[in-house]
Amino acid sequence: MPAMNRPFGVSLLAILTLFGGLLYLAAALGFFGLALLPSEDEVIVRLGSGAPDWIVESFFLVFLILGLFASVIAVAFFAATRGLLQGRSWAWTLAVVVTLLSLVSSLLSVYTYGFSDPVTSMGTVFGLILVLLILAYLFTGRVRRFFGKS
Repeated sequence: MPAMNRPFGVSLLAILTLFGGLLYLAAALGFFGLALLPSEDEVIVRLGSGAPDWIVESFFLVFLILGLFASVIAVAFFAATRGLLQGRSWAWTLAVVVTLLSLVSSLLSVYTYGFSDPVTSMGTVFGLILVLLILAYLFTGRVRRFFGKS
């Protein structure tokens, strides 16, 4: 059977996945920066007086763990990007997993911040719609065949 050309949507998805990896990498660097703050007072200045006490009191550990988690997710996004471009079977599975993680992240954002701010609300709704469209696209017949999943 001749090799199947990569669908344009897979290339577009790889670009979106690369962008997502860069965002998670930026978040990781931000968390590591917060972990290095010199004092609890500085954490309150950066996060605001409404920051939960448990975060302020153990800020180094909290932000170190968040930074490590975001780093792992960034690496997964970068691996998915490469695999998507190369048509690797495992990349389809990884793309589904990182897309589901993005869905969970968007839902946690809704739970945490609600829809009180119009800009945040629009971004969250757009993110949810995009994630659902990506999941639907990944499960189309042509994409599944490209990755050898059907």
